[in-house]
Amino acid sequence: MEARKRLERISRLHKQILSSERELERLREQAESIPTPDISKDRVITSRNNDRIGFYAVRIADIEKDLDDMQEEITFLIKWASREIDRVADDFHRRILTKRYVFCERWDIIAWDMGYSKAHIFRIHKDALEYITL
Repeated sequence: MEARKRLERISRLHKQILSSERELERLREQAESIPTPDISKDRVITSRNNDRIGFYAVRIADIEKDLDDMQEEITFLIKWASREIDRVADDFHRRILTKRYVFCERWDIIAWDMGYSKAHIFRIHKDALEYITL
């Protein structure tokens, strides 16, 4: 995978992780709101709630596994990006690349924080990418 694609993968993974975390939270809230059957009664009663609980348990486990995989991948990519960014000689270029790919900051936040327009940050970013190699 070429350097630019690896850097883009960091941004995509970060968004996917945030989305999956929100979905996981929503599913947990929904699972907790399912009423539990009263098992103190003598007779056996089947309930659709058991199916719903099972559905949520499986879905939550799947998302947690996916999150673990994404976290492992993004950790590897961020370590790689940090090493590559540290090789960039110009401090300004290094700051933009670090904010974007190590701290996963949004473009508007980077521009505001550095006191430049987004368009200017995009131009500098494009120049900075020339210093990143495999």
